[in-house]
Amino acid sequence: MNVIAIVGLESIKDANGNVKYHADTFLNNIRTWHRDNPKAALKTLDGRDYMNGDNPIKALWADMASAYGDKGIDQIIYSGHSDSEKLYWISKSRHDLSDDVKFISDNDWPFIFNKDACIRIAGCQAGGQRGVKWPKCVAQTIANKSKIIVWAFTSRSSQQQRNGGYYQTPDIGGYVEFIPSH
Repeated sequence: MNVIAIVGLESIKDANGNVKYHADTFLNNIRTWHRDNPKAALKTLDGRDYMNGDNPIKALWADMASAYGDKGIDQIIYSGHSDSEKLYWISKSRHDLSDDVKFISDNDWPFIFNKDACIRIAGCQAGGQRGVKWPKCVAQTIANKSKIIVWAFTSRSSQQQRNGGYYQTPDIGGYVEFIPSH
């Protein structure tokens, strides 16, 4: 299974609101996923490696396109901050950049996906709010653009520790399915 993990930034700020460092919160979710799925080929694309570029999204998309070549992608996992409109990939660290190069929202997904591929969004409210699935949300937009199924939370989520690992866990329910509209 060819998997790409997109890791968002967890910015830890000082009393003045300046970023002191980026915690491993979302990266730890991916490390645990890989521990639990050791046979998967995993390419981790950490926001920290992209945040200083002029066009982080363009660089991310290039790395995703070349990750498995013509072998295709079976799953993309996003672990990071989000809401019903966008995935906040590096947004909280780069206020000088325009939204289209630091958020993931209505981007095209021009990648080679294998049969039964999916995208999992492990972040807050990408599929709705208070446990209610929204027909217009970033999860549905990504499903429509990628033409594959997207799984997302419809409530806030937080990292929980169990079994020696880290898991992003929604306050209400679990993953909700978003089917591409044709």
